[in-house]
Amino acid sequence: EEEEDAPAGTDQTQKGLDSKWVDLQEQFLGNLRNKVANEKEKQKEREKAAEKAKKARKEKEKEKEREKEKAEAQVKIAGGFSVAQKVRSISDIAVKGQIVVRRGMEGTVQGPSIRHPQERVTVYFVGRTDGKFRSVNVMPREIEAVDEGE
Repeated sequence: EEEEDAPAGTDQTQKGLDSKWVDLQEQFLGNLRNKVANEKEKQKEREKAAEKAKKARKEKEKEKEREKEKAEAQVKIAGGFSVAQKVRSISDIAVKGQIVVRRGMEGTVQGPSIRHPQERVTVYFVGRTDGKFRSVNVMPREIEAVDEGE
């Protein structure tokens, strides 16, 4: 039995088609690699932009905090005291006739009194004798600054 010969040039045609297919496949894969690389680059740029925006927000928050601290420092408090300053009562302090702070108790200046900012200082004393957890409005002569070394 004889094999039928393929028409002349068929092998050449098939090889040419195979070669074109391989070329197209390589071209497709090359384009795909480029697209993936471009997407990765775009993602990196988006991440950089997001990081930059995050840093800008943090810096803005820090600036606001600095401005707030500056404003608090400029608040005039009777007696020349400052916000967050540690103080000690010079004598017993009474509210409506009841002693709420004993002589020598330490507290923290909260700021000027809301009702009488020119004359009184709002101080938070831990361990009030009446058991309440509230600030007390005192006259500057009723407290003294606590030295940090004490």
